[in-house]
Amino acid sequence: MIVGEKGDAHEVEPVKGAASRGELIDLIGKDPLLIFAALKRAQLFIGNDTGFTQLAAAAGAPTMALFGPSDDRIWRPWGEHVRVVRGARTLEELKRVDSSLSAQVRHMVDLSADSVMATAESLIEDTRA
Repeated sequence: MIVGEKGDAHEVEPVKGAASRGELIDLIGKDPLLIFAALKRAQLFIGNDTGFTQLAAAAGAPTMALFGPSDDRIWRPWGEHVRVVRGARTLEELKRVDSSLSAQVRHMVDLSADSVMATAESLIEDTRA
């Protein structure tokens, strides 16, 4: 399932292209109440620091929030089944090299696929029952 604002449609094309035929639920630009209902049935949600990640946590979906150039101590979603994953650098370290945090994408580069996968597997295992 892919969620996002209508303007995000072009950003998800690579993901849509990689999905198996008939295995993708495209909710880009759809009503947030519809998205909330779908998230209530999700086995795992992975998202960055957005309202959709907050919505997933509020729906009770096992939620992994990926953080880089924003403060997860303030903006993280809350819930029993929420995990926050950051790259190797703390927010304070990111600010030392880019005080305005203007290079947002670059600050996500040190978030490794291995750490994301390990957290996803752990979260799925913890919530399987």
